Amino acid sequence: MAKYIKQEMPDINGSGEKKCYYRIQTQSNVSMRELVEHISYPGSGLDAGSVVHVLQSLVEQISKELADGNSVTIDGLGIFKASLGLRDEK
Repeated sequence: MAKYIKQEMPDINGSGEKKCYYRIQTQSNVSMRELVEHISYPGSGLDAGSVVHVLQSLVEQISKELADGNSVTIDGLGIFKASLGLRDEK
């Protein structure tokens, strides 16, 4: 089950107010190989090569759509959008 971490960050405008954000604590990382194995388990009707091909094609197409300024919705998974972040030293 997912666990949440409370993170306090100073206000970007320098007012001194701290804002609280919550994020999910990462337990571990599932590699592409492991993901393919989980999807193409015996009896699933899916072979590992087909799963790899679909995942690679999905990544390429989502990347193209985001680069073109579009968001991508995958039902049951979520919405993918490009975003910009800030660094302390920049």
